[in-house]
Amino acid sequence: MLDLHWLNTFVTLARLEHFGKTAAELHMTQPNVSLHIKQLEQTTRVKLIERNPFRLTQAGERLLHSANVPCRNCRFVRPI
Repeated sequence: MLDLHWLNTFVTLARLEHFGKTAAELHMTQPNVSLHIKQLEQTTRVKLIERNPFRLTQAGERLLHSANVPCRNCRFVRPI
């Protein structure tokens, strides 16, 4: 099952193209950003990013396209 936190981390990383900047924006550590991406890749069973130099794989591009809307909408959901 995909975790929305992992998707949000992925979408932010795709936008910023930098693990450290993503960590700062999401108020988390860089190792946690890496862990979220690793967990997302393991769950989807595909490589989503090339790390050096940074770029999304084709699978990463497809996931980014389909994840953008749910991640945008989740920002407006409040816990009950």
